[in-house]
Amino acid sequence: MVRVAALAAFVLVERRVRHPMLNLRLLRNGQFTALCLIPVVATFSFVILLPLLPNYLLVANGASSREAGSIMLLMTLPILVTPLLATRLLRWGLAPRNVFGLSLLCLTVGVAWLASVLEPGVTPSALAAPLITLGVGLGLNFGLVDGAVLDVVAPETIGTAAGFLNTLRLGSEALAIAAASAALVNLVRKNVDTELQGFSSYDGTSRDLANSVNAGDLSGPLSGLPAPMRPDFTVLVTHGLTDAWQTVLWASAVVCAVLSVTIYVLLGGRPTGPG
Repeated sequence: MVRVAALAAFVLVERRVRHPMLNLRLLRNGQFTALCLIPVVATFSFVILLPLLPNYLLVANGASSREAGSIMLLMTLPILVTPLLATRLLRWGLAPRNVFGLSLLCLTVGVAWLASVLEPGVTPSALAAPLITLGVGLGLNFGLVDGAVLDVVAPETIGTAAGFLNTLRLGSEALAIAAASAALVNLVRKNVDTELQGFSSYDGTSRDLANSVNAGDLSGPLSGLPAPMRPDFTVLVTHGLTDAWQTVLWASAVVCAVLSVTIYVLLGGRPTGPG
C-alpha cells in the first residue's frame, strides 16, 4: 500500500512541476511507447531464460554445467550476427517498423516453440530451432531500438526518453525474472505435492523440493532416498518441473503476442505529444 501511494504521489508531482524528472507526456507519443515496449517482449521471451533454463537442463536432462552452457550458446550466438542482418534489411529498403515486426515475431514464435518441445531428456537438436529463433529475434532489434527512440522524440526530451527506455528495460527484466521464478516454484510444488506423499523416505516438503530443483539441484533431494526409489522420484520431479515450465512459457508467449500486436499497430502511427 505504501509503495502504491508513493508511486501515485510521484506521478502527481511529475505531472504538476514545470520541469519534471520524468516527462510522462512522452507516453502520449505512440511510437515512443511502442519502442519502449519492445525490450519488454525481449524480457518475457529471451531474458527470463538466461538465468533459469540452464537449471531446468541440469535437472530434467541430467546435463552438466558445461553442457547446459553449451546449449545456451544456441540462443546467444545469433546475437553476434543478426544486428548486421538488421542493418542490411534497412539498407535494402525494409521499413524499421517491419524489421521490428520480424524481431517480435521471432521472439514470440521462439518462446512458444520452446514450450512445445520442452520435455525431460530433450535433445540439443530439438532445442536448436527455438533457441536460434529467439537469438535471431533479439539480435534484429539489438541496438536498433535505442536509436529509433531518439528519432521519435523532440531533441529537448532525448535524455528523459533514453532514461525511461532503460528504466523500463531493466525494471521489466528484474520483475519478469522474479515473477517467472516464483511461478515455477509454486507450480512445481503444486505438481508434486500429492504424489510426494508416496515417498516416505523424503524428509523435505514440496516447497523445499521445488526450491531445490528450480535452483538446478536434484542430487540433494535424491541423496536421502533409497536407491530403488530414485528413478520414480526423478520421473515425478522432472515431469512436474516440465509441466511448470510449459505453463510459464505458454503464458510468456501470450504476453509477447499481445504486446507485439500492440507495438506493431502503434509503430504505424505518427509521433504525437512532446515527440
